[in-house]
Amino acid sequence: MTPQAEEISELLKKCVQCGSCILICPIYRATKEEQFSPRGKLYYLKLKDAFPEKFDAELDKEYAKTIFTCTMCGRCVEICSSETQLTEIFKEERKESVEQFPKLLTIAENVEEEKNVYGLDNEMRTESWTMELYDDFPDIDDRIYEEGKTAETIFFVGCLMSYRSRHTNVLRAILKVLEYLGEDYILLGGEEFCCGHPLDLIGKTNEANKLREHNTSIFTKIGAKTIITDCPGCLEALLEHHHIDP
Repeated sequence: MTPQAEEISELLKKCVQCGSCILICPIYRATKEEQFSPRGKLYYLKLKDAFPEKFDAELDKEYAKTIFTCTMCGRCVEICSSETQLTEIFKEERKESVEQFPKLLTIAENVEEEKNVYGLDNEMRTESWTMELYDDFPDIDDRIYEEGKTAETIFFVGCLMSYRSRHTNVLRAILKVLEYLGEDYILLGGEEFCCGHPLDLIGKTNEANKLREHNTSIFTKIGAKTIITDCPGCLEALLEHHHIDP
């Protein structure tokens, strides 16, 4: 048994199958099928741990589908009286199962190669949307990070908002607020790497940490007191992994 498998086995022992997690699980509430609930997923793992000879690749793939339907909202962890770290278990299981889902692997490959989930040129991360805002912000290019630049506030835009032009009006609105408030803000441009949250969700924690190390180094160089973002996934990554106070 691998160290990871031993750790999962120990975590599984903490679950007493009380079912407190079921009714607060959004996936269970939508499907009404216990296999999609936290308890159902753990029960499968307990059975597999006890009777490995009864499980084959087809069953594992069906189980993997339930693992990847989890939203990772963490409600089950909050309500668990035995303090079972369910989301950590599910992340480890995703790491073992992700090879069965090529589209998810494509995301990981895109981030590894281009530092964004779309696999597009990361140097165009900011220019891809600022060029549409020159009428409103003619000096916007002066806000893009270069070596030696500092600012009070970093606007961490994220992959989705950077590369999907339909969100440009949202970015325009945020910049208007920053300008109105007189904020000394900066955009990271090509030095903004993916926050790592999408990789976390598919169990690629080590790869996600490398991205965060880069972003942290840029945050430190800029010396900003405040970091804002328009993306909930980026916000979670900033709060949890960069230890930024809300």
